[in-house]
Amino acid sequence: MSSFYKTIFSFFLTLQLFYSHAQLGDYKYHIALKGSMGIIDSSTYKDVGLTMEWRFHQHWSLLYNLDVVKRSDGYRHIHSSMGTLIGPPLILLGLIASTTNNSSILFPNANYKGWGVIVGIAALIMPEGIAYHHNINYRWDVSPYVNLLGIDLILNPYTMQSKLKYATSFGCRTSYSFANHLTAGVFLESRKAAPTGFGLGGGFALGYAFNSKN
Repeated sequence: MSSFYKTIFSFFLTLQLFYSHAQLGDYKYHIALKGSMGIIDSSTYKDVGLTMEWRFHQHWSLLYNLDVVKRSDGYRHIHSSMGTLIGPPLILLGLIASTTNNSSILFPNANYKGWGVIVGIAALIMPEGIAYHHNINYRWDVSPYVNLLGIDLILNPYTMQSKLKYATSFGCRTSYSFANHLTAGVFLESRKAAPTGFGLGGGFALGYAFNSKN
């Protein structure tokens, strides 16, 4: 383990000595910075990203992700949920249509002025995946997860062209919660974009839980 990772985990273990404990299930929302590394096909990769969870049930949460992946073969991936990519353009087109009388150019047989914004907002809040949570004790949360509605913008370093490809991932994360809303966790996962095989990697996440259910 590098000195950076040792410093991060030592910091959170020190916090444990000064705060009482709380569990992740006490909060509706959880946002975390994450970093990982692994292998895809014949190349290695490094990933940094942001993940957000909406805990709509004691044992279930919806997942949203935004990642930047750097592969050793030169390829770059920008990963997000499909809704994050599709939603904003639909909202923008809907707003543009609402300011002009000629919305029939976009959809001749539909009232795009209203539906563009509505469908765009619905797409934007559409999750990428879902996780199941199990508390192995009051402080520890184990959550297997699957992301089925992802998309990667892949940059080819040789042609300098970018393509959008379907992406998916699944894995399991173990998180530790502190009473000051902070969390620390590790995870193992397999991820795949349409042109690659399934990769295997692991990493850590440092997060913040908020909006208490109590």
